[in-house]
Amino acid sequence: MEEKLNIKVKGMFCTGCETRIKNALLSLEGISDVTASYNNGEVKVSYDKNLILPKDIEDKITNLDYEIVKENEQKENNLTTLCVLVILIALYIIFNHFGLLKIFNIFPTIESTMSYGMIFVVGILTSVHCIAMCGGINLSQSIVSNRNGAKISISNLEYNLGRVVSYTIIGGIVRSYRFSYHFKWYI
Repeated sequence: MEEKLNIKVKGMFCTGCETRIKNALLSLEGISDVTASYNNGEVKVSYDKNLILPKDIEDKITNLDYEIVKENEQKENNLTTLCVLVILIALYIIFNHFGLLKIFNIFPTIESTMSYGMIFVVGILTSVHCIAMCGGINLSQSIVSNRNGAKISISNLEYNLGRVVSYTIIGGIVRSYRFSYHFKWYI
């Protein structure tokens, strides 16, 4: 007899994760259809309850290093997120009221009168942000790729190539817009 099972899954980050879960579940006897969505964090399974148990399906997913999220855990996660959001808003209001946010006004802004040396120093300082953010993303992609059997160097190359090309294209668009905008003023 055909049954349907919806499973909340934590740890899916891409369509590769969807395909991995789908293929693994379809290899089990008694499963007729699988739909996995990393956007929703959900796997929908159609199965024959006479051939396979829901526990076996969940075990197969956890053996792939994904986590099954129970209904009460989902509610706890939502409550925790809401509490953190309320605390952050309250801290912002308190800091703003007492003027503690004005501490960020002490940092100099980049102006047209700055020397190239100072602009270089600012560039070095802002690169720390790029290393912290992009490095973390790159590392997480490398770990996922390594689990799937891909070579880490290929993943790093793809990530950095995409990043450099997209930054170059966006920079070119912004620069061409600014050039045409300034050029009109001089005519």
